Amino acid sequence: MLVASALGPAAVAGQTTEESLSLDVSQDDTGEVTINVTDNGTAVENATVNVTSNETYAGTGEYQTDENGAVSLVAPDDSVTVTVEATYDNASTTTTVDLEPVLSVSVSEMDDGSAVVSVTRGDTAVENATVNVTSDDAYADTGEHQTDENGTVSLTAPNESVTVTVEATDDNDTVTTTATLNPTLNVSVSGADDGSVVVSVMRGDAAVENATVNVTSNETYADTGEFETDENGTVTLSNPEQTVELTITATDDNDTATTSVVVQSVDTLAVGVDQAADGTVTVSVGRLGEPVANATVNVSTDSNTTYAGTGEYTTGDSGTVALPAPSENVTVTVTATDENETATTTADLTPPESTGPFGQVVSALAKSLKGAGFTGIGEQMSDFVTNNNPSNSTAPAGNSSNPGVGNSENATPPGQQRNESGQPRVVPANPPVNDSEQNDSSAPGNSGSAPGQSDDGEDDGESPGNSGSAPGQSDDGEDEDESPGNSGSAPGQSDDSDDSDDSDDSDSSDDDSDDSDESDDSDSSSDDSDDSDSSDDDDGGNSAGGNGNGGGNGGGNGNGNGR
Repeated sequence: MLVASALGPAAVAGQTTEESLSLDVSQDDTGEVTINVTDNGTAVENATVNVTSNETYAGTGEYQTDENGAVSLVAPDDSVTVTVEATYDNASTTTTVDLEPVLSVSVSEMDDGSAVVSVTRGDTAVENATVNVTSDDAYADTGEHQTDENGTVSLTAPNESVTVTVEATDDNDTVTTTATLNPTLNVSVSGADDGSVVVSVMRGDAAVENATVNVTSNETYADTGEFETDENGTVTLSNPEQTVELTITATDDNDTATTSVVVQSVDTLAVGVDQAADGTVTVSVGRLGEPVANATVNVSTDSNTTYAGTGEYTTGDSGTVALPAPSENVTVTVTATDENETATTTADLTPPESTGPFGQVVSALAKSLKGAGFTGIGEQMSDFVTNNNPSNSTAPAGNSSNPGVGNSENATPPGQQRNESGQPRVVPANPPVNDSEQNDSSAPGNSGSAPGQSDDGEDDGESPGNSGSAPGQSDDGEDEDESPGNSGSAPGQSDDSDDSDDSDDSDSSDDDSDDSDESDDSDSSSDDSDDSDSSDDDDGGNSAGGNGNGGGNGGGNGNGNGR
């Protein structure tokens, strides 16, 4: 503390003289200057005090002492020398003192939540002052720091409210202050998997409940307006229908935080296409991993290809639609629509690989198409036969790539699988049906059997080329189904004992069940099983020589099988 005194010589009692008037100047730790005027030790009220200096000092000027005989002056911003003169009752006294700026420390909070400690002497920053930060609460920046050239120390934003004590020391002068630091208000935006926009309001690590959130947009958006955060400090906004720029402002306890973000619409609907080994196709529609029932599915191809599965469908509870195997390579475009949302994909489909006699392949394809609920399949069947008929092959006679007569391999036609009892089953088991009221067999080209195979429930209703007996062959009362050139015996040879297998062929007229019987025929080791397989080949157009219809096996000129 600075103390300066000016005393005069002894004075006459009862009269103020220059000798009895005294003047004291002091400066405390805060830098404040106090001037006291006394007369023989008694405070002098209303004495005039004049302060002058050759330097800039805010405390220069003329003052009147108060009832305590005192005048207070502000702390100087810089070191300064002042002259103080006190006058009272025609007596005066003068003194000169040096005043110093006081060491001070302050703590300021920034908008980002950080804090700045400033150490100064008057208006001058104090570099290399020692700053010690302590707290009874957990805070990352407790400890000793050194001021920079600006006389400052930066402290990080706390995760929660904390009270700190800050002590600054310079040139043996020490000053202390306390401050409460609060985490800053922060607003952030994130996107959820379903396309919704989640706004989060935080102070440090703590969620802010009941904060006000205001949302504005540069485009039309359903969730503009004012909202309030829940107990998790969040507000959930809807998935935008188009790309929008949102400005989001959060307010809490007179603190405000603002952010801007560009939000894009998220497509949550998905569609996929899968083709099984048997050629059947499954379309799946889902949203965020869950199947979507009652979605609309549209299947189309370009104008240069034909596919029986084109059209519009509705997904079932499993979110799927079943489509038939194609008759040729085709690229399909599949579009799914649900709740005003659309998803599109393309897929390359291929026909199933032919296995077994071609007649079986044709019959299996027809059964697969009908089993999938499709009508009007004549054009598809025609395209398939045209594109895949082995008779169109350039291979020499007798070298057909399809199995010949007597082939004993058990081939599963495309679109069929065997159930536990060994019977054929069309896949998928429960396909969609375009028109539940329409009989499959009523559509043109959608008869129960392939061309040349009747399905009228009567054994005698046989189409041309598939009669029970060829010209010149008598009907002995049993259901031999022998085409010209496919008689059960060579000329002059009658064979009634093995005609039971031939009856299997007649069963082919019963609702396409000839597939299973033909498999039975192919397993048989009898001569007649060869004949039935040869007949199957004829149905598919397999007329390659060397496998059934050559000379020596013709059935003409009265070579009947009568008893």
